[in-house]
Amino acid sequence: PGLGEMFMGDMKPAGLNDLKAEGHPLPPVKPVFHSFHWMVVIGIVILGLFGAAAALLPGGRLYKSTWLLKLLVPAVVLPHIANNLGWMTAEIGRQPWTVYRLQTTTQGVSPNVSAGQVLGSLIMFVLLYTLLGALYVFVLDRRIKAGPVFDHDDGEEALLKKPVEGKF
Repeated sequence: PGLGEMFMGDMKPAGLNDLKAEGHPLPPVKPVFHSFHWMVVIGIVILGLFGAAAALLPGGRLYKSTWLLKLLVPAVVLPHIANNLGWMTAEIGRQPWTVYRLQTTTQGVSPNVSAGQVLGSLIMFVLLYTLLGALYVFVLDRRIKAGPVFDHDDGEEALLKKPVEGKF
């Protein structure tokens, strides 16, 4: 309490009750609430995995901890999921506004774009992103199967015995 007044002065932020009193449609609160919180949870999980990997890196213990390495492989998708949840938070949360208090999403519809054009664009983007996603998984799979690249001639055994030095 009191921190908001420091930044906002005498302004009172509009809440859902204020929008309802003015006759504006209310945004869907539950999807915004849940997508935001899941995004934050995933971010904390990513930080925890990074922290665990960073703690085990000295002395080469990370390369011996199979439990963490097995967790890190599927964790590659977590930033993508968090990114999509953030997008959902922003896009669903701004409803029903295109421009806050000036233009609603129903007023923002273009009369010059047909439903067929929108459908064609949607199909094109779905196909493009499906192709890019498949390519991403293919390249990632090849990289993982190839294994790590060593800068020295000692091979993997030396890496597991001595601490990691140099750049990350």
